[in-house]
Parts: sequence; C-alpha cells; structure tokens
Amino acid sequence: MRNLNYKIINIFPIGNNCSVTIEGSVTGLKNGMTVYDDENIAHQVLSVAMVNEREKNSIGETTTVLIKGLINSENIHV
Repeated sequence: MRNLNYKIINIFPIGNNCSVTIEGSVTGLKNGMTVYDDENIAHQVLSVAMVNEREKNSIGETTTVLIKGLINSENIHV
C-alpha cells in the first residue's frame, strides 16, 4: 500500500525520460527515489523541479518531476 498519491496532469517525453506535471505539493518526493505508476511499475525520480518563491500563491498547486524512462499512467504512487 502506497502512502502518497499524485494525480498526473501532463506527461512530456524528453528523449528516453519524461517530464511529468503532478497535482499537489512535492513534500515526500526526492531526487533518486522510486515511485510507482498505476500498474505498479517502478520508476526513478531523476529530479524534482524547484519552486519559484516569487509566486507564492501557486506553491503546492502543481509540480514537475523528471522521471527516468517512459511512464503512461494517471497517477504516481509513493
């Protein structure tokens, strides 16, 4: 059973990896950690995007992560 679930808003392939925009705060996501898609396939988080602190109203609404490999899912589970 996974503790954290993030809804995927957008997936953008970049070479053999994917930029994935997710809904919500990234508390609990870290570079190098393993996440799982809806089919329980493991994926590695290569990078969690930095937050622009000048736009404090949008902090926590969406975040972009770089995932190793290609992902085809509606959610990411941690």
